[in-house]
Amino acid sequence: MVKAVVVIDVQNCFLPGGSLATGNARNSNLPASTLGKSIATFINKESPEHVFISKDFHTPGHTSFVSNANKAAGKTNFPSAAASGKYGNGIAAGRYSGKTMANPRYWGTNAERFNQKLWPEHCVQGTDGAEVDSAFTNALSEENKAKAVSILKGDTPDIDSYSVVADALGNFTPHDESGNKFIDILKSSDISEIYITGIARDVCVFWSALDMLNYWVLPAYKAGKVIKLVFMYDLTRPVSPVPGAPYTDKTKEQVEEAAKDLIAAMGLGPQVFDEVFEVRSGGYMAGGRRNRKTKAKAKAKVRMTNKKCKCRKNHRKSRKCN
Repeated sequence: MVKAVVVIDVQNCFLPGGSLATGNARNSNLPASTLGKSIATFINKESPEHVFISKDFHTPGHTSFVSNANKAAGKTNFPSAAASGKYGNGIAAGRYSGKTMANPRYWGTNAERFNQKLWPEHCVQGTDGAEVDSAFTNALSEENKAKAVSILKGDTPDIDSYSVVADALGNFTPHDESGNKFIDILKSSDISEIYITGIARDVCVFWSALDMLNYWVLPAYKAGKVIKLVFMYDLTRPVSPVPGAPYTDKTKEQVEEAAKDLIAAMGLGPQVFDEVFEVRSGGYMAGGRRNRKTKAKAKAKVRMTNKKCKCRKNHRKSRKCN
């Protein structure tokens, strides 16, 4: 089995204190370095053959910035401009609706395909905010640092790209530093299992996972090759729930349902889901579905069960009681 890990946009702008900081209500007290270190620990443990690190890499004045859409009103900050309602609560509706999709997406709605979400200025090329979190890179082993390939996205001024595979219009624009398209790198690889992590769970990670299924995993399945995509739910963070923000967090079940709907839309049966997709959670520090209190409760429950059990010694070994 050949493994790969994709780390989506773990950049300074998206970390606490950044211009578009992400967070998690369940673990709001975790330091900024937690996510990056947790992902690095996972990579070091798995020791995959391939490591891909994507970066949002916007040009100055990018089409996704709310400041550009709202200059006439004199409101250049977020969320006040988005929350004002003048721009659809942070959405430029139908910005791409007159355009032709270069490569068809079989998931999502027309609103998801064609609307432009408006965000505060973030990840501008050449700025510190666009740099990958140093806590993550410093925690990577030297072996995994050597494997890492940087993938750049969102660097077309008038088209946004949440996905690490294709931009808003389905163009395969995300690329490595040599200009090789990421979709071509994936298709030419020998990867059989790929893990997706990073920021933001409900936007770039979600779009990247669905696009990898849409453009790579499911077409490969139809051609006779099985690739497993694992969405590492706890090694992601959602967009913070600020007023006017155009997204809300996605639950594990919502991610699974979106994948199932895509599989059906591409003419494949429900049995394919378990072969090609998994949302994995539990036991990872960064994302917040499990925390110390949850783990402590689980341990206390085991202790109580053992205490009531007459055959405690055997119970601890076998987890069974006569």
